[in-house]
Amino acid sequence: MGAGISRATRLIRKPLETHRRVEKILEKKPKPAPKHPSSESAIADARNHNKELFKQRDRKDDILLGRLKDFKIMDAQEGKPITGEQETNRKLPVSRESMSRQVGVVPKGKITSVQLSELFAKRLEDPDKWTDEKLAEHYKLDKEALSSVLKYCSDYTVVARAELPRPLEPSVIG
Repeated sequence: MGAGISRATRLIRKPLETHRRVEKILEKKPKPAPKHPSSESAIADARNHNKELFKQRDRKDDILLGRLKDFKIMDAQEGKPITGEQETNRKLPVSRESMSRQVGVVPKGKITSVQLSELFAKRLEDPDKWTDEKLAEHYKLDKEALSSVLKYCSDYTVVARAELPRPLEPSVIG
């Protein structure tokens, strides 16, 4: 009976003890890794040769800090300063599928992956109707670029694997 109670209390105590140990370790400030003796001597030599540069690096520049505090980013449309707490009117996407379908204005001479799939589907469906020129005009693409895309690229296709030839029966040596 006592062994069962001991096991049950151990299952409760073990995670709590582990949590306390981790908290205790994290309270201490981490120590940097020790430097190699050759690195320490090289750093000491650099400090001795460039004392002014090290002092300048460690010095606090009040002018620069003042400029950084006065620095503001203004919104080009509204003319108001942009802050981190500003809310946006855009809603978050509900699913990842809708993100791929949400396309803004596509510049002339470029198409989205969805449009590329449609282009290949139209071409496969009726190549006489959807010639290179008609597709280029419909999607506002360069005719030469589109013809090379149609020549060297294609949409995903599933190809049935041909039966592989079976190896010949091993002949009996002897």
